Amino acid sequence: MYFLLLRPQRKRQKETAALQSAIQVNDSVLLTNGIIGLVTGVEDRFLWVEIAEGVQVQVVKGSVGSKVNMDGSPIAVPKPAKASKRFGKQADTDGDKK
Repeated sequence: MYFLLLRPQRKRQKETAALQSAIQVNDSVLLTNGIIGLVTGVEDRFLWVEIAEGVQVQVVKGSVGSKVNMDGSPIAVPKPAKASKRFGKQADTDGDKK
């Protein structure tokens, strides 16, 4: 039961907390309500986000869903290649079997 329900939830909570603590000035963020903005200030529990030219709002850090590029596309984090459990080799990316 622990491995099916609690462990994945805790992993997501840790990832979210790490994202929210790593936010810096000039980062583009997507808020949970769908607004994209540029971080102009960082306080202890709050962020100042510019959502339009000259329009800044103060939001709680918990309202940040993800970091994004200015066009709204998510910032892709490269994932390491998984090793094959069967043969101990790296997984082939083009689908050919060795």
